[in-house]
Amino acid sequence: MPRVEKVAISLPKPLLDRVDREAAKRALSRSAVIREALEEVFEDPMADPIVAKVARIYAQIDEDSRRMSEAFLRIGEPPPPFEPTRKRRGRR
Repeated sequence: MPRVEKVAISLPKPLLDRVDREAAKRALSRSAVIREALEEVFEDPMADPIVAKVARIYAQIDEDSRRMSEAFLRIGEPPPPFEPTRKRRGRR
């Protein structure tokens, strides 16, 4: 493990209570819970706002491509069968 530095942070009481509950549930220290949470945030590429925006753009492109593909598939479908209609005799 790399060298560990001590830091002092200020947390709102409700958040610290959540950290303490998680630490007790998992038999970890407060520091371990906070360290794991920070590591998870920094390791998750979606935590980066730019990466998240790019992912949303690509998801939209995928959706647009799917819709376009479905539209082209419909173009290639044979037309519905022709059903002649009876001509109505007009009243004069």
